[in-house]
Amino acid sequence: MAHSAAGASTDSEFLVATDARRREVYWARYRAVENLEGPQVGPAAELPELPAVGVGVSLYPEQLRLPDGAPEEAASWTANAAELGLIAEERPQLLRDPAPLYLRESDAKPPVRRKKATT
Repeated sequence: MAHSAAGASTDSEFLVATDARRREVYWARYRAVENLEGPQVGPAAELPELPAVGVGVSLYPEQLRLPDGAPEEAASWTANAAELGLIAEERPQLLRDPAPLYLRESDAKPPVRRKKATT
């Protein structure tokens, strides 16, 4: 059975969770490099009960746990452009369409036309 850098076997499911602000996390469920669910956004307490990596683990340790054997720094992992570029070069089949993905409704709302006050 192969193991990933996070310490879990690569045939085990796990979550990647990062800070989404507003007491929520952006998350997705994976097995090895296969995306099984997500990305989604929501409270850490509502995520599937699976081991997780990423900064969401350090933000919500009561709800999220690292995989058995994972290094403590896995609770603060974040992706950066250089690492993503290397992965894309080594495994181009993992690339997705770079279209924006909005997981929340916009906070900005169009102004509502108000009636003028009469005197």
